[in-house]
Amino acid sequence: MVFGSVFCTLGQVLYNELGVQRIKFISRRYAVPASPVVAVLPEPPVPKQPLFDRMIHALGLKKLSDEEYIAQMKEKRAAYLRRIAKLEAQLEDKNSEPPEP
Repeated sequence: MVFGSVFCTLGQVLYNELGVQRIKFISRRYAVPASPVVAVLPEPPVPKQPLFDRMIHALGLKKLSDEEYIAQMKEKRAAYLRRIAKLEAQLEDKNSEPPEP
């Protein structure tokens, strides 16, 4: 338990320090000059993709729009309906054959 509490405490301190360093870095990066001349602020950076989207992309998966998903589901449904029709035809053929003696 002592090791666990020390480990968790060190982890929390490290997490807090990383947060402080991040804020310091951002404040240095977007520092506004103190001159009376109106300064032009740099364009905000292009927003990154959320972490989840980047992880999904790294795994080789892609996010589908609603229209793409519906199209895929319609294709699957059509394939299943064709398979059902084929199996029903086979069953009908099997039932229509005379029994073997």
